[in-house]
Amino acid sequence: MLPDFPESKSLIRTFISQIIKASLRHHSGPFFQDVPEKPINEGGGFISKYSDSLSHETDLKKIAGSTDFNKEEMLGDKNIIVEKLFDIGKQMAEQQVKMMFETISDVTEKAGNVVQTKSDVTPEDIFKIYSKIAISFNSDGTPVLPTIVAGTDMFPKMKKALDEIFNNEEYKKRFEEIIETQKQKWHDRENNRKLVG
Repeated sequence: MLPDFPESKSLIRTFISQIIKASLRHHSGPFFQDVPEKPINEGGGFISKYSDSLSHETDLKKIAGSTDFNKEEMLGDKNIIVEKLFDIGKQMAEQQVKMMFETISDVTEKAGNVVQTKSDVTPEDIFKIYSKIAISFNSDGTPVLPTIVAGTDMFPKMKKALDEIFNNEEYKKRFEEIIETQKQKWHDRENNRKLVG
């Protein structure tokens, strides 16, 4: 009987896992690198609670990638193997990003935080967006503004509307008023949380 080589197998599994995880992080983009990860040791999903009235149940979904190696590749240039493992991470990242955006879309629909725009994005649309979402603040009172994710068609329209807000004194003042209202709401949430907790 041939030996099983458990230590070698463990090293190979760790090497493969590290490359795929690095590829996943790389291909998910900076937005998803800030999303916290928590292990789920049992059950088929989890519930995210956003407020007293809004929660979202998420079933665990499988993401997977695949590749093929032939004998010549295994014995030849090792970079080919790394590239193929990196491609598995890319396949998995694409699935993960798609699932994340589907979840975000579902939650924003349930919360009523969807803002419908016409062909162009206007400062009014931006004001609606910032009025509807919950904004947190740092201890020094500066807002922690949300990350705006936009597709290639929407990005220039969003940028144009935001530039218009910050280059027009009337719009700028209105935006600051929205942020001040959001700060009061945040203080109320924090005070309520401290009283309850």
